[in-house]
Amino acid sequence: QASITKSEFLRMAAHELRTPAGVLRGYLSMLRDGTLGSSPPGWERPLEVVDAKAGELTGLIDDLLLAASMEGGTVPVRPEVFDLREAVGAALGRAEGRATLLGARIESDLAAEPVLVEADSEHIGRILDNLVNNALTYSAGEPWLRLSVAEAPPRVAVEDHGVGVDPEQAERIFERFYRVNDPALGYPPGTGLGLYISRDLAGLAGGTLALEHSRPGEGSRFVLTLRAPARTPVEVARPAPVPAGRRRGGR
Repeated sequence: QASITKSEFLRMAAHELRTPAGVLRGYLSMLRDGTLGSSPPGWERPLEVVDAKAGELTGLIDDLLLAASMEGGTVPVRPEVFDLREAVGAALGRAEGRATLLGARIESDLAAEPVLVEADSEHIGRILDNLVNNALTYSAGEPWLRLSVAEAPPRVAVEDHGVGVDPEQAERIFERFYRVNDPALGYPPGTGLGLYISRDLAGLAGGTLALEHSRPGEGSRFVLTLRAPARTPVEVARPAPVPAGRRRGGR
């Protein structure tokens, strides 16, 4: 009963926060694109930072709503066949702004041929966003990460040179609200829901998300494994764009 009450509270709080957050992002967008008139000199950078933080807030709200839906078993799944390489490319595009701000170096190693999977493309996009943003968040100094796509079975590996995870935390990082605290990072942003949500979404797709390797001070390697289509599709869908507010994750 306590768990149900907590989930209902989170859902209600997130719904109440979503409206003012949406209004905030709307006005920021109009300020940036000139709809409300030309911005004073020197405002471009501050507006960019505030817009990024508003996006983080929207992402936190979406995480709370999705986590509550998962507990209630009400997450909709819309499977389709798409090329996993394109999903990775789209995730890298969404991370470009934050990566540039952090001075991050991102490498990719994509398969030469299409790697087809059957899953909800928006869910897979969210998983990739969480993994990429965790790699950026949990890195001291200038982040480095690499995404690689392979087939048989279809999978994506996200590797970083961040703070890493102690062996005893390897499974706990997938628990709801669990966060890795490292003195080198202080208290990074996030809800501690990113990996919890990502593993559940991978399971809904008939796949898995695992921490394949990690060592404190040396970084981590996460692997998302998915299902290949049961038959060759006539038409391959392009991954659905993930709303801007859903780009952030928290380990």
